[in-house]
Amino acid sequence: MKKFIFLLTALSVTCFTNSQGYAAAGDIINIQCGYSAMNPDLIYHGGGVFSGTSQFWNQVNESDYNTLDNLKLSDGLTDSGVSLLEYMPGTAEIDGATGSAFLPGSSDQYLMLGYLHTEGQGMDPGYFKFSGLSAGSYNVYIFSQTELGNVGDLNLTISTSVGSPVDVLLHNAGGIGYLQVNENWIKKTVIVGSDGRLTVDVGLDNEINGIQIEAVPEPNSVILLGVGGIIVFCYRNARTKMRRCL
Repeated sequence: MKKFIFLLTALSVTCFTNSQGYAAAGDIINIQCGYSAMNPDLIYHGGGVFSGTSQFWNQVNESDYNTLDNLKLSDGLTDSGVSLLEYMPGTAEIDGATGSAFLPGSSDQYLMLGYLHTEGQGMDPGYFKFSGLSAGSYNVYIFSQTELGNVGDLNLTISTSVGSPVDVLLHNAGGIGYLQVNENWIKKTVIVGSDGRLTVDVGLDNEINGIQIEAVPEPNSVILLGVGGIIVFCYRNARTKMRRCL
């Protein structure tokens, strides 16, 4: 029994050692797009897809070559060490109260009011280039909804140095007044390599309201939790048997 626990403990130490260099699971970086920073009353403080939480959102308000260094995590206090280079060769907009299906007073109105827009044919596509990320798996959430009554298709690609680029296509009619997956936001999971880079390439005539990037547990962390549970179970089982013998 002692040998078995020793082996499990050694495995857990190995997993922990291998997990170094990954972002902490649950770390979130939020990006809000549009002119919201020009009016503090329009800055979004909600949780996005993590509804019911209060979070900090980094503000991107310029459409051409905007650089943000050392983005804050969602707590608004912790420096992430991650930088963003953004280029959206179109306009930065904020809809009026009647320009969006998200009505005044709705919890996610401010997130979906503002957006960065790429122009149509003959213009350059846009991008969001993140650097300084820890190697590992990330969930990427993209928010996009056109103005009220306008039909739009979001067309972009998420790429890293690991694996093939991930294509994203999101169709929406601009008429939904609440966050709905695969309607005005979409989730994709990617793996970031040792270079720490993640790029979102945005097609022509697209709107981006916001982006959330969430670090997810890499396999060794999950194994470590399982090993811990096995050790506790074996320890309690051994104690129970000893008491019966007495």
